[in-house]
Amino acid sequence: MPRIQHTIILETASSTNTYAAEHADMLPRPTLIVAKEQTQGLGQRGNTWDALPGDITASLIVDIPAGPNGTQAVAPEYSFVLNQVASLAVCEALAALGVSAQVKWANDIIVSNRKICGLLISTALKGDALHSAVIGYGLNIAARPQSPAHYAPPAIGLNELVASHVDSAQLAESIAERIIKQLDRLAHSEHDEIHAEYLAKLFWREGYHPFSIHATGERIEARIVGILPSGQLQLELRDGQRRNFLFRELNHCIA
Repeated sequence: MPRIQHTIILETASSTNTYAAEHADMLPRPTLIVAKEQTQGLGQRGNTWDALPGDITASLIVDIPAGPNGTQAVAPEYSFVLNQVASLAVCEALAALGVSAQVKWANDIIVSNRKICGLLISTALKGDALHSAVIGYGLNIAARPQSPAHYAPPAIGLNELVASHVDSAQLAESIAERIIKQLDRLAHSEHDEIHAEYLAKLFWREGYHPFSIHATGERIEARIVGILPSGQLQLELRDGQRRNFLFRELNHCIA
């Protein structure tokens, strides 16, 4: 897969993912879109992404690579692997700065039980095949002494974790390049290796922990058994019962 072919720097945007979706057909692949100011950042479950000056708000438009012999590298029903490659890319970029991060299923990157980055991915089909994706990432640079009420877990900024100055533009590009390299692994059928690396980075991978079911508020204690190819989180309750959850159905109860 090629390196970044085109970069767009916006002084302000409502959302880089929205801009990417509106202009995707006119742009080469991969294209990186970065906004210096984002006014209506998108998050999961209808939440907003609250960016501060200096934070990274970016979206990468990519084509989905073909697999060996022109086969489909990513089936539409297994598009969660895009979350996995993006999560690994962000963790790699942070590790290069000396920051150890974990993945909180399904779209958050956390450090010391606090959220530093969120992902938002949309895909497009061509016929019945997954054709392209917009991979959005918002990474906190500025310190977060206090988080908005809807943040769970509370937020943290990279400036709280590293002593040296962080160049937001360079880090946004570094993450994009790492996403592209991770996507190239799909073309070489490294799905199992990617999945194993993702599980190794998974927050609360060991032991029993409290979760709540989003629709009812019911609290359960369970351990993570694994993640299905569809992206569902598989939990085992203390009585041995196993249940699968979509990311909209479950919350981590982080104290």
